[in-house]
Amino acid sequence: MLMVSKIFLSTLLLAIGLTDSSAFAKCRCEYFHTRENALKEADKVFLGEAISETKQPDGQNYRIVYFAVERAWKGVTGLKAGIKVGVDPACGYAFVLNKTYLVFSSEKSPHYTSGCGFTKWIGDAANDIKALGASTPLK
Repeated sequence: MLMVSKIFLSTLLLAIGLTDSSAFAKCRCEYFHTRENALKEADKVFLGEAISETKQPDGQNYRIVYFAVERAWKGVTGLKAGIKVGVDPACGYAFVLNKTYLVFSSEKSPHYTSGCGFTKWIGDAANDIKALGASTPLK
């Protein structure tokens, strides 16, 4: 009976694509284990309030969320920034409008801005903000 269960489970996983290494690995978080790696991989790092978002563009695997930027450490110089956020629940991030976040954003698919990085609500970000140090002036 145990062997039948293992065969059934393996067949089921194969059928839904969970054993396909490219599909399964696309949203793994292994290279974001440290703040230093997250900072290195990010194209934009900033603190800002989520103010609006777009729907997923046709044929794309992301949506765009716009922020009123308060502080920036990398890739942002203005008071407003838009970032790509993966739409796959395993790869995306559920930003809540009118809430402030420390954002580590990438332009690289499939990660874009995801739960894999160090993006987090400001209430959980004090240690990361302190470790980032001085931010760059905004224009």
